[in-house]
Amino acid sequence: MEALRLVPGVIVREQTNGNYDIHLRGMDYLPPKSEFAYAANYTTLVMIDNRIVFRDFQGGTYWESLPIDLNDVERIEVVRGPSSALYGPNAVSGVINIMTKRAKQDGVHSYVSAQAGTLNTYMANGDVSYKKDKLSASLSANYQHRDRSHEGYFDFSKRDYVALPDSIYSAFSRRYAFTPEQAKQRYPHRAMAQDKLGVNAFVSYKASEDVEFDLSVGSQVSEVQKVFANVVTTSLTSETSDSRYVNFRSKTYGADLQVSYMRGNQNTLGVPGWELDYENINASLEYEIKAAQDKLGIRYGLLYRSVTFDDSASVRKTGTGFLVANRQLNSAGGFIRADYRLFDELRLVAAIRGEK
Repeated sequence: MEALRLVPGVIVREQTNGNYDIHLRGMDYLPPKSEFAYAANYTTLVMIDNRIVFRDFQGGTYWESLPIDLNDVERIEVVRGPSSALYGPNAVSGVINIMTKRAKQDGVHSYVSAQAGTLNTYMANGDVSYKKDKLSASLSANYQHRDRSHEGYFDFSKRDYVALPDSIYSAFSRRYAFTPEQAKQRYPHRAMAQDKLGVNAFVSYKASEDVEFDLSVGSQVSEVQKVFANVVTTSLTSETSDSRYVNFRSKTYGADLQVSYMRGNQNTLGVPGWELDYENINASLEYEIKAAQDKLGIRYGLLYRSVTFDDSASVRKTGTGFLVANRQLNSAGGFIRADYRLFDELRLVAAIRGEK
């Protein structure tokens, strides 16, 4: 995420060692005296290879849950400014699209990197790739572990750090915020800031300049301590996430088809009702027409999205949940966009989008 600091208009905030939240053009939506959950960025759409990784239930992007590492990235595309007509309702302040790389040279190639540093920091990533003529394939893996710079927890009532979370006092309830057992459940690894592992596989086949197919699959597991859910008494919560995804893209004579699937589990440890299983399906079909010596481009398309949430596991464990059921949200829509390039430095873009 450090690479995004170089982009004008992008604000990168480090919450704890290695854990970030990112905002575009200062639109961080953080009202005075609001809950910490509002610190998450709800107005920027984040994608990997045009696959949406925005978390639908609680909003925002869990950057630690992205399965890729910097070694997988070819480029990062940033659209600053309102883009909802082009990319949907979560793109109010802009879009960040991370494009992964593919093998460029024929033959077998490999790369391995390992680093270690202060605060018990360990990072490793590597990949092996193969390319022959029109076919390319690669497999990559990454791992990161970082500790916090301070093992204590800030007590709002005392305005100071305390050594153990069960020493935090709640001025609202006039008692200690957590029992020793609750503190252990909420903060099982007090020293840790981040621990994450990701594995990805990419396959591409380019039949011609007009026909191309791309398939990627991957998985990740992570545990972090970061600022997210307001617990009134202290700022940090422990979050775990595990997910798997499949993403298929094809380009055929101007028609772009994409279908992606992701399922996983996210959990705010020690907070009853905040464990959730989810499943996402996204599909889009787009076509672009060029005219006026390629100065005018008209792109139109159809969209489908299905999101399923299930907090049954939380209900069984704690007796409570937000949904207390399996819920599904389906939407379908379409869009049309006109893009006219007056000259190299100026483009006029108009778009309309509808979803139901």
